[in-house]
Amino acid sequence: MVRSDDGGKTFSAPADIAGEAVEGEVTTMEMATLFVAPDGDLNVTFLDEREAIAAEIEGKPKPDPHDHDAVLPATQMRLVRSTDGGKTWSKSVLVAKPTCGCCSTKAAQGAGGPLFASTRSDWKELKGSYDSVRDVFVASSTDDGATWSEATKVFDDKFKISGCPDVHNGLAVDSRGRLHAAWYTGAESHPGVYYAVSEDDGKTFSPPLELMGDKWIPYGDVKLALDQKDQAWVVFEDRRSEEDQIRLVRVDPERRAASFSTTWPGTAPDVTAGEDWALVTWTTQPAEDDKSGGPVRAIVAHPAT
Repeated sequence: MVRSDDGGKTFSAPADIAGEAVEGEVTTMEMATLFVAPDGDLNVTFLDEREAIAAEIEGKPKPDPHDHDAVLPATQMRLVRSTDGGKTWSKSVLVAKPTCGCCSTKAAQGAGGPLFASTRSDWKELKGSYDSVRDVFVASSTDDGATWSEATKVFDDKFKISGCPDVHNGLAVDSRGRLHAAWYTGAESHPGVYYAVSEDDGKTFSPPLELMGDKWIPYGDVKLALDQKDQAWVVFEDRRSEEDQIRLVRVDPERRAASFSTTWPGTAPDVTAGEDWALVTWTTQPAEDDKSGGPVRAIVAHPAT
């Protein structure tokens, strides 16, 4: 991690916040995401293959991944925390395992409320299936990340796949302490993009609101931001045609209605929100003869537009 105290003109030297020198064992720290809590504390969630690395170092035989009863080294989701603006960091804490090996991690917290962390599962919960269930789950902590609840599914999608979909999901807490989640699922019965809210600190979620559905939908990133009026802005990839599209949906605070914007050609979207608006960014496809990559686009969306 690096830090700037002069508006980005200069940065500190890079600090290792969860490497071998800090943790005392070999780590991987993949899919790391920085979240700044309302009180200014810094939280970094990440995925870690330390169990598999330790088994390899010890020379243990690799289990057959297609053996449903085999005990495989688990990918872990962990969290590391700083309470002094990144000058020092706590040793990482295990949030949940086993998790998907290459899907995004997210953290969220409201003022004075519990800390939440989320990624996808790697649960072999369907008997006789070689493929794991990759549903999105949430865990919570009421002691600033020191201990964590048991992971809870946002919805029982039963999204079964032999590998990682490698996509992002959205997570945020509103001014009333409600936890909002948005995600993609490739479940055979209902593939698409969905949105739900928890009013009991992530223990249960509302029935999912479908934001995009079809007979089959390719993998796509989903991001979520809440504005100051608790409206949820969800941006996601629609990759059903030859040219990838960016879609934006606004959901009112009571989840009674969703408003859909126009679409824009592009991929890799992100979103942040202000008083009653959202700023969306994405990457466009480069021209065939352009080796530098496509330009980044941005647009400010308002409820009226």
